[in-house]
Amino acid sequence: MFASLYDLVEQKVNIWVVRAAVVVLNVPVIVLAMQAPDILQVYLLADMLACATILPVLCGLSARLNFIHWIDALVGCFGGIISVGVFGQVYLGNRHDGWRLLLLDGGLYVDDERVLGAFCFAPVGSLVFMFFFAGLRMGVTRLLDRRQYRYELPAGTYSSTSNSGASFSENDLTLNATNKQNTLA
Repeated sequence: MFASLYDLVEQKVNIWVVRAAVVVLNVPVIVLAMQAPDILQVYLLADMLACATILPVLCGLSARLNFIHWIDALVGCFGGIISVGVFGQVYLGNRHDGWRLLLLDGGLYVDDERVLGAFCFAPVGSLVFMFFFAGLRMGVTRLLDRRQYRYELPAGTYSSTSNSGASFSENDLTLNATNKQNTLA
């Protein structure tokens, strides 16, 4: 965790600040692990967080969704977690029990469908939050007449896909045509 956090700040922050941040970030994890009655609950919590964050991360890696900024994906990840709490509040009827659904206190085997609903609403909520925030961000930048942010692919990495599924760039195609002409001459 230390190395990834140090790379995240691009080595521009003092190393002792990063080490202190790692200690501070690990305190809630240790407290949660000490309060969990069984290891299954800890794994369910990790699965819930993964379920809420995987789709925005994968959408951010897609070349077709190059308008997704990293902040949109981050808002989508937090939105997935928030959507689980909102689902629990609506499904269970009160705010306290609804937000405790994030911790999955009853475990996996409960009498109703709250766990299934939480695992279904987490990825849907994360996508809704991500695309809503991306649209909001693009609308505000257009309103302020600023340049839209889009990831650009390096030249010659992807331009078309053949029927076999292999991707070729235009540079490869022109290079192959030139080589064929040279061999025929």
